[in-house]
Amino acid sequence: MRPVRVRVLAVLIASTFSACAPIQSARGDKAPDPASAAEPQAAQGADKKADERAAKEKELRNKKRDLDYARIALDTGALDREMRTLGADRALANARHEVDKAQTELDVFLGAQKLRETDEKKLGIDSQTYRAEEAKDEQAELESMYKEDEFAKKTKELVLKRGKRQVELSDRSLDLARREQEQFQQHTLPDRERDLRHKLEEAKLDVRKAELEQRKAAIELDVQRRQAEDKVKDLEQDVKELEQKLAKETP
Repeated sequence: MRPVRVRVLAVLIASTFSACAPIQSARGDKAPDPASAAEPQAAQGADKKADERAAKEKELRNKKRDLDYARIALDTGALDREMRTLGADRALANARHEVDKAQTELDVFLGAQKLRETDEKKLGIDSQTYRAEEAKDEQAELESMYKEDEFAKKTKELVLKRGKRQVELSDRSLDLARREQEQFQQHTLPDRERDLRHKLEEAKLDVRKAELEQRKAAIELDVQRRQAEDKVKDLEQDVKELEQKLAKETP
């Protein structure tokens, strides 16, 4: 019985080894090749580098274009700054001219003009006074002459009436001239002086405002200039760095 069991066991072992042999052979046929597996990875790496280089080249083109625009903006900005500076300087010069003009007008008014106009008004009053007195004297002389004369009554009344009218008109003209002089001295001259002083103060304020505008413009224009110059410098540096990177990547 024992020899039979040994033979059966041997048959079972042999059949087991024969079944395993095809599986090992099949697994051996599907084993990966290291060289063939590396080829797709290399291709992917090359595509990635090409994409990165294309992106850098595009970025470089954009930077160069921005640099050109920034340089143009710097040049036009310089013209704008010069125009604004000229405008601020002109505004200040005009304001100072108005101050000088207002000051001159006030000085002339307080000096010769005020005195001259006052004297003219006084001369007018004196002339009206003298004419009124002369008219009264003439009327008194006529009355005295016709009092002792035996001229026709109608002629006498006509002459005396005309003389009285002259006296009345002279008195009314004198009163009007006096009222005008009073108004001139109490209102017209003070108002004109006040207006001239106000004009001078306004002109001085305009000068102060123009000075502040000039200082403000100078500060703002300096900041704009530095910002424009810094932008150009930054873009120049960006372009330089991108060109260096691309040069290193060139095969």
